[in-house]
Amino acid sequence: MLLYLFSKGGNAMKHLKIIFGLLTCVFLFGCTEEEKMVEGTWKLVSYEKDGIAQQITDSTLTVHFETENQIKISGNTGANNFYASIDLSNDKIETVSEIVTTKMAGTPEVMAFESEYLATLSGIDSFSIDEENDVRYLTLQNSSENSVLKYQLQNGEKWVVQALYNGTSLEDISNVENKPYLIFAADGSLSGSTGINIVNLSYDVDKSKNEITIDEGVMTLKAGDEKSSEIETDFLSDLMDVTNYSQDGNTMNLLGSDGTILLQLVKE
Repeated sequence: MLLYLFSKGGNAMKHLKIIFGLLTCVFLFGCTEEEKMVEGTWKLVSYEKDGIAQQITDSTLTVHFETENQIKISGNTGANNFYASIDLSNDKIETVSEIVTTKMAGTPEVMAFESEYLATLSGIDSFSIDEENDVRYLTLQNSSENSVLKYQLQNGEKWVVQALYNGTSLEDISNVENKPYLIFAADGSLSGSTGINIVNLSYDVDKSKNEITIDEGVMTLKAGDEKSSEIETDFLSDLMDVTNYSQDGNTMNLLGSDGTILLQLVKE
């Protein structure tokens, strides 16, 4: 699997291809309505091995059903972003991709956690969803090493792109089947999809000035048809040029420095 690192550079997008084949990640997720409750961005709150609490970092996991038979996961270990996809057949795993990760250095403690954490994820074989005081938790279990990972759902807002700036005008894409979307989490993480690929970034907002900064991030590299690829290119380019926003109820515009509407989104 390929990752693109993309960053701001004037009006141009810098792309750097990086290939990392690491661990195999196994999830036992069917695709019933109940099981779709695993969708969302989750923050790791505890990690146990043989009943002993392990040291954790500020780590997240995002789960998204691409189709009824395919799950996309992405996350951050505290040092690196990671991605994987899982194909399902009759509520059972058919094929699992490699876990793909960036290669940033962290402190020895963070890197030690990352190694253990990804190893545990690679052997996950069951999950459960629970609610405590209206807060939803996801528990992943690795029975082979007697490990348990517990996550808390992050209350992010999902915004789906309805129109985007294509270099000359604002193009209506409301009738496109797989539209790009963004999920703004309260902790400053920003995940979503280009309509083809998963993206993982971060953002910062100054509400007093209606300013928003979207930092460089990483995305998977999957091929799409010609039109979907055009939309993806425009979406990523627009995203890196965003400096301000305006919001009216469930509609939000992401704006360039000159006030041009780059992305028009509707809250889902």
